[in-house]
Amino acid sequence: MISIYTVQKCQLTEDFYSGSWLIKLIEKMTPEEVDLFCKEIAHLNLHYQTTIGFYQTYFDSAILGREELFWKIGEIDFDAPVTFKKL
Repeated sequence: MISIYTVQKCQLTEDFYSGSWLIKLIEKMTPEEVDLFCKEIAHLNLHYQTTIGFYQTYFDSAILGREELFWKIGEIDFDAPVTFKKL
């Protein structure tokens, strides 16, 4: 997954990322890598926004120790079209 590797490379601390380093990494990518990078982010964002239930990043204390509240992320087809809903 090119997107997570790219993001990890520009992480400076647990809560801080370098925007300038991210831009440099993207500028070094081939057009195919940029396409894949954007597709991955679009698909993962769509999945996150359309998943029903608790979001771990919002409710850590509410779901710790309650595995029945976790959802499993299935395999993502990065070549499938992404449809966004207007909010």
